[in-house]
Amino acid sequence: MGSSTRSAARWRTSRRVYDAAKADLWSFGVVIFVVVAGYLPLQDLNLVGMYRKIHKGDFRCPKLFSPELIRLLRGVLVSNP
Repeated sequence: MGSSTRSAARWRTSRRVYDAAKADLWSFGVVIFVVVAGYLPLQDLNLVGMYRKIHKGDFRCPKLFSPELIRLLRGVLVSNP
């Protein structure tokens, strides 16, 4: 399944069939966020808190992110597309 920080909520928390393209798109969003911000978008002090954030798609973009990047990330880091 890979790292929890990059795993897509939609296939970790549901009984749906694994969709590799959607999972890869989620991971792409996490990687882009980390490259630009320097930290994980859904990081938390504990694993349960991180899973809650992943399930809700709860992340905040730093002020340095352009509106276009924010729109892109909001489009790919969705819990249930």
